[in-house]
Amino acid sequence: VKVSAGGTLVVGEPVRDEAAPRRGRALLLEPDTRLRLEFDASATIFEPPQFYLAGPGLWIRSQDTDAGRRFEVTHVIPGRSAEKEGLRVGDILTAIDGRSSAKLEFEDALARLYGRPGSRLKVTVEKPSAKPRTLELKRGVVYKDGVETPVAPPFERRMESKAK
Repeated sequence: VKVSAGGTLVVGEPVRDEAAPRRGRALLLEPDTRLRLEFDASATIFEPPQFYLAGPGLWIRSQDTDAGRRFEVTHVIPGRSAEKEGLRVGDILTAIDGRSSAKLEFEDALARLYGRPGSRLKVTVEKPSAKPRTLELKRGVVYKDGVETPVAPPFERRMESKAK
């Protein structure tokens, strides 16, 4: 599960009732379900800098096939590394950071995509009617007019806006 900037919860895999008997566990949420969260009381969420992780600018969803698990790109963030390297919605990731997608759970795939801002990772991509290829992506940067700029962590943006 991932929370978008707007507070929408995005479910990447089916969610089943773990309390139900093993056989026939009830399906609680379908993949790609989006839930809007509202807090009863005001809350401030603080992430210290050492906990901040960044991604290469893509969203994925799990896809189980006869060949095993793969991850489909469902969203590419404009200006980020994923777009710069040519990833598009519908592309399939068959390996993430040196590990076959078939051996990764959704949570593990997200953990491999996110890391220290500025760090690099490799993904193997299958595109429609093209040979698989490996791309090197950079986490936590945005490209504008060919210039790479670090993406400001959320806490820095919040502090800047309060100072004005």
